[in-house]
Amino acid sequence: MRVLVLGVKEFPLGTSTDPIPSGCIEYYWKRELPYWTKDHDVKILTRRFPGVPRSEDCCGAGVIRVPWIPGALLRTPSFTLFSAIWLLLHFWDYDYIIANGPWSAFFAGITKLIHRRKILFIPHGIAHTQPNYPSWSRFFHRIVEKTAYLLADSVLFFTAGEAEYYRSVLHVPLKSDTVIQLPHVSVPSVSEEEKRRMREELGVSGKKVIMFVGRLVRVKGVDILLRAFAQLDRPDTVLV
Repeated sequence: MRVLVLGVKEFPLGTSTDPIPSGCIEYYWKRELPYWTKDHDVKILTRRFPGVPRSEDCCGAGVIRVPWIPGALLRTPSFTLFSAIWLLLHFWDYDYIIANGPWSAFFAGITKLIHRRKILFIPHGIAHTQPNYPSWSRFFHRIVEKTAYLLADSVLFFTAGEAEYYRSVLHVPLKSDTVIQLPHVSVPSVSEEEKRRMREELGVSGKKVIMFVGRLVRVKGVDILLRAFAQLDRPDTVLV
């Protein structure tokens, strides 16, 4: 099967010159791509950056780079709009679309009357509830997210709880073709000696550790975590 992947803002990781860092979609496809390329011919549409070829073969997939407009509020809509234009010009080159994020699924969905390909939508979260967007932007995000869900042929969530939350927030019906993909994350084993050394290095020996892993941006809610930890009043516990 010839699969077209939309919504990956940077591929491979490390090619972007955008001051706004890439997020979970890019890491997800870095991990998932080997599973797809074993059985399918995969093309990934991503953004074009200076000094990077407009198209190339990378990591077993064809990578095609399209224009975009810089800016926190314009980069994703503009990138997915140019992707949709490419999609309409090359719809004979693929059999199936995987749309990451609501904007890519939205544009793929509204052009579906022409390309008539099935769309798998992977939301990767809910944008209109995120505090980093202004209220007027969240209004449009909500419309795009709801439309993307309704136009997609199937939707992939990472837990049943995420699926239920998405439906309850957007007030959309349960799709018959809803897929739950439990994340498969390989974590290398760490020896007891290495654990002891790391605890000493961090100054947390003999304490319970609560660890946050993620980007230090507002949408991750680190400010909420800090305020909650301050109220915990547990001298035997440390936040890393």
